[in-house]
Amino acid sequence: MTQCCDKYAVRKYIESIGMGKYLIRLYGVYNTFEDIDFSIMPDKIYVKCNNGSGYNAIVRKNELNRFLRKKYRNYFASGLQKNYYDIGREWAYKNIKPKIVCEEVLESDVHKLVDFNFFCYNGKCRMIYMNIGLADENGHHSLAKRAVFDENLHHLNYIKTQMLILEQTQAVLPGDIMQIVKDAELISEPFPHARIDFFYIDGKYYFGEITFYSASGFMNIEPREFVNTMGEWFDLPEKKINI
Repeated sequence: MTQCCDKYAVRKYIESIGMGKYLIRLYGVYNTFEDIDFSIMPDKIYVKCNNGSGYNAIVRKNELNRFLRKKYRNYFASGLQKNYYDIGREWAYKNIKPKIVCEEVLESDVHKLVDFNFFCYNGKCRMIYMNIGLADENGHHSLAKRAVFDENLHHLNYIKTQMLILEQTQAVLPGDIMQIVKDAELISEPFPHARIDFFYIDGKYYFGEITFYSASGFMNIEPREFVNTMGEWFDLPEKKINI
């Protein structure tokens, strides 16, 4: 779980199970923002911390003046210092070695980036989030619009989350979504629960991350009865303890 929470180390896990084709192009991994060698980078890169959530940015080389360099340096330094074990007792984050990861920016002149979250339990996908607008033009987290689907791809339009509701006309799943569902299930197989994220743009899928503690365990879902349903999906193996 610690390897899979690490947004850099998880790449080795994805490769080890034959899913390397979904990995976003990697430009480099560094200890600090100052260490990034922009001379070998493309004009635009996606920079993120590997050890948590929310510290992301699209960095454009032609805008990197003295002020912005200092701003990014302080921003990512703050992210590298955070430990989500201290914040939400998410133990799998405790021993991650903080790094800065530089990747390709996923963008299109025609289509919007879609972020799919596959909620898997014991290797079976039981629910899907379809998110549009989860990141703004600078790569920071934003208030997205979301549609929720069940394991049979039925649109659960009565489910409300902390995000805005995606319009019915936009809540249309790609025709090949079931193949990605199967691959998400394979990725999640070793764990009682894992949320497997994929990006989708211009007809292609890209692996995003693995999350074991969605919203740090404080997901906001209505109606409340559906929370009980999700709890029934979570089946932990029994262990005998000798006292």
